[in-house]
Amino acid sequence: MGIDDNNKIFRVAPGWQLAKPVALADGSVRRPVAVAVRARELYVLDSGKQVVQVFTEAGQPRRVFSGLSLPT
Repeated sequence: MGIDDNNKIFRVAPGWQLAKPVALADGSVRRPVAVAVRARELYVLDSGKQVVQVFTEAGQPRRVFSGLSLPT
């Protein structure tokens, strides 16, 4: 998983040969700072909303951890 210069989240295939964008619900992530995958869920630290958003494998929102003062 990674974040490009246009704030798009992408999935990298083995060998770094192919990077595909991850389709998330429209407008759900403003400024991703970090991404992590755990137990078939995608965790995105979003500094634009000061939250950690959790998505399913299909990119559907699952839950949000909010109340963050400085998400870094």
